Amino acid sequence: MLKKGLFKTAAPPAPPPDAAPPPPAPEGEASADFEALGFARASNMQGSMPALLVCLRRLYEEFLSEVSADDAARLQAQAERDAQLAELRGKRDKHRATVQALRETKVPKARESVERLRDEIRATRENPAAVREEAPSKASYWIGVLILACLTVYLLVFYSSASYSAFFREFGAGEIGVANAIFDAQAFANAFQHGLAELVLIAMMPFVFLGLGFLIHKFQQQEGVGKYLKVGALVGVTFLFDAILAYEITHKIADLQAQMAFQTPEPYALADAAQNVQFWLIIFAGFIVYLIWGFVFDFTIEEHEKLDAVRLAIRSKQDEVRHIEGRIAEDEKRADTLELAVANLTTEIGALEAAPLIVSYNPKAFKDRIGQFMEGWVHYLKANKHPDSAVDEAVGIRDAFLARALTQAPESGDGALPSAAPHLDL
Repeated sequence: MLKKGLFKTAAPPAPPPDAAPPPPAPEGEASADFEALGFARASNMQGSMPALLVCLRRLYEEFLSEVSADDAARLQAQAERDAQLAELRGKRDKHRATVQALRETKVPKARESVERLRDEIRATRENPAAVREEAPSKASYWIGVLILACLTVYLLVFYSSASYSAFFREFGAGEIGVANAIFDAQAFANAFQHGLAELVLIAMMPFVFLGLGFLIHKFQQQEGVGKYLKVGALVGVTFLFDAILAYEITHKIADLQAQMAFQTPEPYALADAAQNVQFWLIIFAGFIVYLIWGFVFDFTIEEHEKLDAVRLAIRSKQDEVRHIEGRIAEDEKRADTLELAVANLTTEIGALEAAPLIVSYNPKAFKDRIGQFMEGWVHYLKANKHPDSAVDEAVGIRDAFLARALTQAPESGDGALPSAAPHLDL
């Protein structure tokens, strides 16, 4: 905004009687040719530079009045403002509705869910029987744990000894009994003498069977017919493995017995092993105990789940409470953010409503009008033999005036004028 009175000058001098006559002025200066108007004004003011600034100021005020009086431009400006206000109000109303839904519906319901879950947790602690489908037996559970531990130790000893006997052991004359063949107290020490790899193999072999038993337990928890196929396949693999161990051990014993009788060992086929009582004794000593271990393991796990049902139910509800409380915190944070946005939109709407209506105009149109006026003014200066310095001074005044008057207007495109203030404050 230019300062008021910036171009204020003294009254222009009266024109001399011998001044060059201006071209005839058209009727109605508002619609007159601005070049002729410029010549007439320069003639009246004798080309006075202060008077030129006054004329430019009047042209600008007339231009503002014309723009402000343009109903179409005012209606367009009003429509643009109304559209902008409608958009801002729509955003504000949408944010308010979201905040209301969060504050009055979603968050309260979530808090009710939290309180309900906490009541259920308290009720579960006070009445654990309501959670358990059937009462657990601690005695049965601990008996199962004891039997399971004993069977596990047995399987560790059996499969480590049987594996050593089948893979690495060379039987002596006094070791042809089944008990000596299966249970070797020196299995780990002797395996270590053969090498570290043999020791690791013998030590890990029992866990292969324990792993198979655990898989059987997990497959039994699945749904559908497929679980029976999986369990059957695992049982078959375990039986086959036990049969291989029993075959190798009984084969070595049969060869040793033939050598002790000074006979040539005969081929030892699977049919021969199937007719050997020791073969089946070894299988049942391992495979049947393995199956018993699996049944006891299932029973023990089921009893443990019964004992642990209350704790698991409480933990599940506590996890749900934490999840809901996290969502409540997120919703409250979102509501706070939206409330701040509503406040900012309200401020923006108020400022836009209080601001004067801005009427758009084309700055180029005003520059063209000033240019035509200056052509007439310069025409007078040259026609009346004014020096070139006067022409340059007039052009400089015009340029300075345009620079100040159009400070906020772009070189091309639309400018903006407040419709409530159609005058130039220079």
